[in-house]
Amino acid sequence: MKNIILEELLSRVFADGAEKSDALIEKFGSLIGVLEADADSLSEALSGDFRAAVYIKLCCAVASRRGRDAFKLGRRHTEEEICEFLKHLFFGLSDETVYLLSLDGEGKVLACDRVGEGTVNISNVLPRKILDVARKRGAKRVVLAHNHPGGYARASDDDTSATSILGALLISSGIELSAHYVIAGAECARVEGV
Repeated sequence: MKNIILEELLSRVFADGAEKSDALIEKFGSLIGVLEADADSLSEALSGDFRAAVYIKLCCAVASRRGRDAFKLGRRHTEEEICEFLKHLFFGLSDETVYLLSLDGEGKVLACDRVGEGTVNISNVLPRKILDVARKRGAKRVVLAHNHPGGYARASDDDTSATSILGALLISSGIELSAHYVIAGAECARVEGV
């Protein structure tokens, strides 16, 4: 199976870019699978070519940064704008990561903080840390988001349960949990229970 985008990207730098692209797609199944793989796994799929693996991860980081820079703090954003920002924020990450957007009383975004990270399918984030970050930022409302690398933008039972518990903790402190999103590749889904 070919991927023209990946082949073009690798062929600009490596003489055997087409072969590298084919090997990666065979191993990871899709462009998103390649982009979400960690550098060691990429290098292994490329017969130990760590330079190519680092190049791919660097391209992900640059693309992610470019998309994130369009999102401005200090202003209100629509749900669509927030989802687009979150997709860029999580682009290419190979481990589950949790971010918190802090908003003021008017819905303006004050800050975006990473509040947890873990392995490919689990993140260790403490509700107390989320509360502390929200208070430190002076948030009246927050938006929580995490990714499902290599998975689907669908909330697990644990995601839904954690959302309910966190929502209750935050509201008891005068902070509203406005939304919780799950990001997977180019998909952004809202967790029910908010």
